[in-house]
Amino acid sequence: MSVMSKAGLAVIAVLAAGFFAVSELEAAKTNVTIAAGGKGSGGYRLSGGLAEAVNRRSDKVNITVQPTGGFVANTRIIGTGRTQFAMTSTVFLDFIRRREGPFKKNSKAVTSIRAIGPVATSWFQLTVPAKSSIKSYNDIIGKRVNLGKKGSGAYFMANKVVEWMNIKKKIRADAMSWGPATRALVDGKIDVFIIHNPVPSPHVLRASRSIPVRVLSMPENLRDKFEELSKGYSKETVDASIYKGMKGKKFKSISHSIYMVAHESTPNDIVYEVARHTYNEKSKKFLTSGHKAWKFGLKDAATSGAFIKKVLKTGTPIHPGAARFWKEKGYAVN
Repeated sequence: MSVMSKAGLAVIAVLAAGFFAVSELEAAKTNVTIAAGGKGSGGYRLSGGLAEAVNRRSDKVNITVQPTGGFVANTRIIGTGRTQFAMTSTVFLDFIRRREGPFKKNSKAVTSIRAIGPVATSWFQLTVPAKSSIKSYNDIIGKRVNLGKKGSGAYFMANKVVEWMNIKKKIRADAMSWGPATRALVDGKIDVFIIHNPVPSPHVLRASRSIPVRVLSMPENLRDKFEELSKGYSKETVDASIYKGMKGKKFKSISHSIYMVAHESTPNDIVYEVARHTYNEKSKKFLTSGHKAWKFGLKDAATSGAFIKKVLKTGTPIHPGAARFWKEKGYAVN
């Protein structure tokens, strides 16, 4: 055998050893899934950024993003333990424990969900073309209105709005998913686009790149009703300057907080690993570049433990793995 052949075999042996070492490392990772939301939605993009941030840095966890119908669907899925993680809102955490709202027909209260940490703030956005004659919520009567994708938080809230306004039979209602509805608004096939998303919403932003838009302020009586409905809702005024047609303008709306949660059966060390690779300075730039709404959750997590009290108000306990992480940060968890 030649010297060259021996050298070649040696290189192959080293490469093979490296290959098997990498394979063993990958095999050692625990594969978990996060229920995210509809493809292209804010929840889906927030989850995608989270998964990528953790997967890049962790040698213990690999997260796969699972598209769903939205946050209502996410809350149902995580409640049954069909995924290990999920994105949902304070409102649905409250509702599923009390069997209210979209979970009213549940046979029993779901108490298996555990909170990890804050992600973003999401606002109800009723959007119309800037040139539209629709100037207020009352003007949507007789119009074609996309209430949002069935199973989403937007769909639940939009139905509450038309119910409280007593106009359910006075509008032409659609339930298209976000992508088709965005195109329909731009093409003039629908008059009103509704979504409950961080600002900027990727879909409202996309529409505003084609046509100037207007996001309407929610009437005060409707904002009052949402606050009465759940402690997870809050009144807020939002700067919408990022949307074409809304420069220098704000709109009054109702918001809730988005949280990352886990099923109670998700191992403590896995939750701790995900939390520590999410809520740190190394991941901040990456997460916010993927979706700017992450800045709200990361700021909350970095400045005080108020977000812990906020989610505890819904009756949702902090997952022990997350509690370990937040205690190390100096926050009181229990």
